[in-house]
Amino acid sequence: MVEVKVLVQPSKVKEIKVPAEYMEVERQVLLVQERMVWQRVLCDTNVTKAVVADVQSRLKKKGFPQKRSEIIARFSEPKA
Repeated sequence: MVEVKVLVQPSKVKEIKVPAEYMEVERQVLLVQERMVWQRVLCDTNVTKAVVADVQSRLKKKGFPQKRSEIIARFSEPKA
């Protein structure tokens, strides 16, 4: 025996608009590969009069103030 199904009403298509959903996502992107770098630093162990004199002369050549009063005047000026 063959079973027969009869439709009560014809098939239909129903379109429903579903609003888009947005979400902010934070992500991290690698810009530069990590690397190990050794840098010399000035600490109590390697401070000598010669090193201090060298630093002071290089700062003077770059135009940094030398006297305490010049330093205070430079950094207490109002900024524009």
